[in-house]
Amino acid sequence: MAYRLVYHRWYEKGFAKLPRSYQEKADTILVELRLNPADIRVRSRQLKGYARVYRYRLRKFRLIYS
Repeated sequence: MAYRLVYHRWYEKGFAKLPRSYQEKADTILVELRLNPADIRVRSRQLKGYARVYRYRLRKFRLIYS
């Protein structure tokens, strides 16, 4: 079962400014997240103070998702 990803407008603006290598890695992670979110949660950390909100570290950037 594939999940639907919804992007915040800040993500769309910031994504265009990232170096190409970061964009490719982020695309790979997001496809993996859409197909199997339980698998990527193993490599993610839960945000403190939030229920069911996670972050995935992409070098010096973070992908935040719930």
